[in-house]
Amino acid sequence: MKKNIQYKSLITIISLVSVMLLLASCSRLNTSLKLPDHKFDYKNSKSVKSLEVPPDLTLPEFDSTYTINNGSVSAVAYKHNNIDSTSELKVLPIKGMQIKRSGSMSWLEVQAPADILWSRLIAFWSSLGITLKSNEPRVGIMETEWAENRAGLPMDWLRKALGKVFQDTYDAGIRDKFRLRVEKPSANVTNIFISHRRAEEKLLGEGGVKWEMRPSDPSLEAELLNRLSIFLQGSRAGSKSAMVVTHSTTPIIWSSVQGKPMLKVAEDIRSTWLKVGMMLERIGMSIEGQDRTSGIYKVVYRGGATKEKRGWFSRIFKGNKNRLDVGAEYQLHLSNTGNHTLITAMNEEGQPVSNAVAKEILGKLKAEFER
Repeated sequence: MKKNIQYKSLITIISLVSVMLLLASCSRLNTSLKLPDHKFDYKNSKSVKSLEVPPDLTLPEFDSTYTINNGSVSAVAYKHNNIDSTSELKVLPIKGMQIKRSGSMSWLEVQAPADILWSRLIAFWSSLGITLKSNEPRVGIMETEWAENRAGLPMDWLRKALGKVFQDTYDAGIRDKFRLRVEKPSANVTNIFISHRRAEEKLLGEGGVKWEMRPSDPSLEAELLNRLSIFLQGSRAGSKSAMVVTHSTTPIIWSSVQGKPMLKVAEDIRSTWLKVGMMLERIGMSIEGQDRTSGIYKVVYRGGATKEKRGWFSRIFKGNKNRLDVGAEYQLHLSNTGNHTLITAMNEEGQPVSNAVAKEILGKLKAEFER
């Protein structure tokens, strides 16, 4: 008799769980469900280390200089390296901090040396639940792993009840990757830039899926800079407030010298340099080196928001000189002409690229200036 009661209880529990799971699957069709008001949620995201690049996306070859010797930097490894992200760097000698904005671009200007900030920048990603893939203080670049952004999942009563138990059942279908870059305009001033990449899962026929690159989100970049500004002052990464200094949109026109296309920016080279560095990341140009004195950015093209296919001929002979090629190296040269700055596109050896490639690269930059 006792066994019958236990058996019936077990059947009842299984039935209830089945009904709840059925309701959960149906709730995904309800488009009126309330979504969280924040833009990202990575703390509850499952590890996606294996998604170096989501399936179906092309990964260009990068210099191994920017790869961590022992793989990713996780919060556990960070702690084991005897770096305390909450005590040792709780109070930083920062004299001032401002978020500066021009059009859709934002960056954080900190009145402190970059070497003092670096460990705290590592801790910032850990506080958000995001794992670092590369960490290279020598060149001032950090890049994260792809992280699942669960902020878009519907938070209905059922998900709240079952979220902890069946967390892995839900997948937001969105992966974000960030690249942080620091520049040192002077010994005691550091500019911090954060660029964003997003991949989204798309359903195909017969149950298949593929990943597609989506445009960067300037508002997400700005939100991260805001949280970082608070975090650097010793508060948790999630508070609000930061002084924002807004600049007007910069006029920019096409120009040419000896038939070679270039951009003419109505701004001094110092300001243009900062903006171009951020724009390059947005248009799929990964900065691999820079010479501020000479006004040169060295970049690798990693692809834009749409997946780019290469034919067999291009794959064998390393692409076409009249088109942008994923994995190819380029240079952007900035030169000062009084109150204006000229921007030209060069190949990896510093020689002019074809007019077609120059117009494609510079056209993408011009669109970002006007965004």
